[in-house]
Amino acid sequence: MKITFVQLPVQDPDWDDAVANVPLAAGYLAAYAESLGLLQRSEWGMLDKEVTNCGSDSAIIESLTALEPDMIAFSLYTWNLERSLFIAGKAKERLPRTRFIAGGPEIVAGMPIMDRSPFNALVSGEGELPFAEILRDVKQHRPLSKLYKADDLLDLATLPNPYLAGTLPLLKDSPLHIETMRGCPYRCAYCFYGKNYPTLRRYPHGQAVELIKRASQAGSSELYIMDPSFQFGADLEQRLADFADANTAA
Repeated sequence: MKITFVQLPVQDPDWDDAVANVPLAAGYLAAYAESLGLLQRSEWGMLDKEVTNCGSDSAIIESLTALEPDMIAFSLYTWNLERSLFIAGKAKERLPRTRFIAGGPEIVAGMPIMDRSPFNALVSGEGELPFAEILRDVKQHRPLSKLYKADDLLDLATLPNPYLAGTLPLLKDSPLHIETMRGCPYRCAYCFYGKNYPTLRRYPHGQAVELIKRASQAGSSELYIMDPSFQFGADLEQRLADFADANTAA
């Protein structure tokens, strides 16, 4: 099996936008699949960074076509949805035997993509468990379902961090994107996330501390904590102190 992950940046990116385009979701998918023995490191890769962040539509399509992967997995967000749909559609014309899948916060009920898209399968919600199910279906030569969605919440203690697992690199002068928890206890009227994931789940605290320490030693330029509810909890002050200590450990 040969899988290529694609996460397109903000349209017409400047250098800051390109640097900030970190495929964190793909890193988690690959790390979790590897931990289950469903993928080997040689079986997957990210689309070339320069092509992804700076290439034209045609350059990206040509690169995907040249790779001839068995599966192409797109991460869909507000800023790249329409372009991803266009590129996936054109690439699929060139790669009729390749399976195209996609996930991300744009895969929700009521969105047009749910009814019509170039993708063979869509993943709704957190992607690690559904992606593992997709890989099992492929390995067992079962047809892909149109929609995959996890029935249960993943225990985050079982989810390897992509930087520590090596599915994403720690780079000098590049930002570190990190999750320390998932879920949100609030019910903002405009937001789907808190309604769909009301239970707060934390990664092991030591994992985040170790990651920040390694990122500091590697010369990462910025720590971007992506938690929806980072401020929640009586231990906030201690967590911040631990992160600050780890950030100066280099």
